[in-house]
Amino acid sequence: MEQLLTLILIVGTVFVGLSHGELQCFIPGECLDSLIVDISPSNNSRECLQKCQNTRGCEWFTYYNQTKLCASLTTCLNLNATHCTDCISGEDECPEFICGAQGSCLGASEGIRVESGLSSCRQTCSDSAKCHWFTFDNSSNVCTLTADCPALDKRCQTCAASEQFCDEHDIRRGWAKSLLDLRRRHDSSNGTSTHPPLPESEREVLFVVAGSDITGVELVDLKNKSMDVTNYVGRTNCAKPANYPIAIVGAAGAVFDELPYVCGGDLSYGRECHRYEKEDNTWHKAATMKYNIANMSFAQVPREGLWLSGGDSKAFQGLSNLTMLVLSDKIKSGPELPYPEKYHCLTMLREGINSQMTVVMSGGLSGPKTAWLFEFHKQTWIPLPNMHHAHTLAMCESIKTSRGVELIVAGGFDEVGQTQENVEVLSVKTRKWRMGRPLPMKLAYGATLYHYETFLLIGGYISEDNDSNMILEYQGEEQKWIVKKQRLKKARSGHVAMWVKKKHLQCDSSRD
Repeated sequence: MEQLLTLILIVGTVFVGLSHGELQCFIPGECLDSLIVDISPSNNSRECLQKCQNTRGCEWFTYYNQTKLCASLTTCLNLNATHCTDCISGEDECPEFICGAQGSCLGASEGIRVESGLSSCRQTCSDSAKCHWFTFDNSSNVCTLTADCPALDKRCQTCAASEQFCDEHDIRRGWAKSLLDLRRRHDSSNGTSTHPPLPESEREVLFVVAGSDITGVELVDLKNKSMDVTNYVGRTNCAKPANYPIAIVGAAGAVFDELPYVCGGDLSYGRECHRYEKEDNTWHKAATMKYNIANMSFAQVPREGLWLSGGDSKAFQGLSNLTMLVLSDKIKSGPELPYPEKYHCLTMLREGINSQMTVVMSGGLSGPKTAWLFEFHKQTWIPLPNMHHAHTLAMCESIKTSRGVELIVAGGFDEVGQTQENVEVLSVKTRKWRMGRPLPMKLAYGATLYHYETFLLIGGYISEDNDSNMILEYQGEEQKWIVKKQRLKKARSGHVAMWVKKKHLQCDSSRD
């Protein structure tokens, strides 16, 4: 019985009772006593979800498996699984696929392999015609391929189970959230967590690169009260990574196969992308862009790569409207921006519109109040209502709250070129802007980084010769800013920040 309690059953290919935050997603039963806005044929529950997301006024759906009908509803007043045992219901903002669920799939085996990382495990599943689910164990690099996932074994604390269509970004985010939700539930029910801590080598630290015409790299551990992990007394001691090869400002950065990459950031030499490797504590050239570009904006887009957009380029004698997609050691052209732009903000919407990949561009030098949506499946830019204020070199990020997916645009320079503390919030569902809680100080050109159900704002420009070394956390549910105890040792702006696991840094394993 005790072992059975560690399993979560799955119906078809969706989890029973799986909850994303406060969302109810793909749960058994039908919504009764609720207003129906549309009924139409549907092949499966995922297609039904998409129909709801495309139907005005729909906030819940019920899929009737026997009749292959999809009901779009305004709400769900009575969720009942007694009368319709094969019905599946959920909210309109549910994600389309299950990515990064903590645990190991117990399904029909299609092979077990040892892979170099999560990306290679995902690719191995994609290359197999019969693989629809894969489980990657972060502690052993064991990759398990399965045709289905009728049950999930939660006893594996370091396993992440995902569907074939998931990308690495969504898997890591989903796994971190699954662990967080699991620990919160145990904390609230038992007073203390009954789960073992994450292995020290799997813990992530802030990896902050360059900015403000400096080359230095520093590490910040938000789990530790000291400023920096470099020489702190604790379970792990990580050596300072090598400086970046050149001084850069306005570069782009992302993690591929768990390794940090940085691209561009200098008009004379900013054509290259470099990858940091701990084995020789060196930055290695990974790819070369067609042009030297600085002051661009970027977002890591699932299944597409690191999207670099706009910026300064001598090749164009000014602003660029071009974009590039960087995937590890490969670079290809991307969709053009609506107009040439720099100093803008680009972010990927989390669980965005219609469960499709959606990017938002906001602010900038050419259109400081404008905002645009780009939907990859349509390859189309869609204009949004203008923001209330100009935001040039602002910081932006999207988060999921009980109100839905929201885009936060914080600070930047105003119409007269002064830094500001204004914050604006876009509701993705209503496509309306509202004023948010102001920043604790006037700030521009900082780095943002998604952090579980919140995001961090790291460093930034305050005034001439005055950068910030502060780390702020935006708590979306409460709509407030928290000043973290940890600080950067070197104040900076125009820098890059990423999450990097300690196992990819030179850390003292004897203290793990």
